[in-house]
Amino acid sequence: MKRNRLTMMATCAGALAAVIALGAGGGCALFGAAGIMAEEARRNAKVKVPPLYEGLEGKTFAVVVEAPQTLEMTYPEVVPRITVAVADRLKEHSGATAYVPGDVSYAMVRNNPGLLMRSYKAVAEELDDVDRLVWITLDEFRLHDAGNRYLWKGVASGSVMVIDAESALEDDIVFERAIRVAYPDIQGVSRDDQNEAQVGFELLRRFINRASWPFYEHEERHPDFQPY
Repeated sequence: MKRNRLTMMATCAGALAAVIALGAGGGCALFGAAGIMAEEARRNAKVKVPPLYEGLEGKTFAVVVEAPQTLEMTYPEVVPRITVAVADRLKEHSGATAYVPGDVSYAMVRNNPGLLMRSYKAVAEELDDVDRLVWITLDEFRLHDAGNRYLWKGVASGSVMVIDAESALEDDIVFERAIRVAYPDIQGVSRDDQNEAQVGFELLRRFINRASWPFYEHEERHPDFQPY
């Protein structure tokens, strides 16, 4: 009987040790999964960001996009899309009283090649004499590195600024901000993974966001995880 009790105690002790070991391992896995989930939630969390420039409120405005001729020839749809999208967003969210529709301002610039060589104030006067001119410069727009068309490495960069056309100064720049976005967020994404239309759409979307957001309160991803 005594021997049986010892055997049972040893069996129970072994089983308890196994449970403790399993529980410890399971706990580590559980905490690891929880940590991953918390990090993912933080990555996807949105934060409210106030506008950097509120001078469009109660004013009229037009959007003009300037880009190198070679860029426009390579990606002819980019400049008109930025012009229309940014103009529509600012009309909806900035508190402006009126605006020149993006397709109208784009056509005006397109049909008057010398217009962009004139002063900012002169351009504003040509565009229905608006109070503010939102001027976007697109210096770079590419979907891959030169000589490597197989791997995507998109970059779009430039700046957005506002000219106060009501000012007594000829070219009174009252706001300016640099823009640079990239896509994909990871290296090694190839044409087998995404096609050109997908990469171009996302890169353009991110640039439009960055050109529009300074003018109204909006939500962005956490500053530590901001690919766009």
